[in-house]
Amino acid sequence: MARRLADAEEGRIVDLARHPDSHVTVAQLAAYWGVSEKTIRRDIDKGALKAVRVGSNALIIRIPIEEARRYGQPNT
Repeated sequence: MARRLADAEEGRIVDLARHPDSHVTVAQLAAYWGVSEKTIRRDIDKGALKAVRVGSNALIIRIPIEEARRYGQPNT
């Protein structure tokens, strides 16, 4: 239990259904699903996983929690 609390405090996803934020980063989702960040980015580029690009150059990517739940874990 203490480990799960520490993970949540550090921004790691413990449970998508209970994650407090509305969006997650590519790194957070990759760690949660146990895949590479490249896999997540590839699925975003293919249009299979919807994401939001933010920032002046749109370099920052955030994935809505609802989209991550809908998509489920990628096939690697």
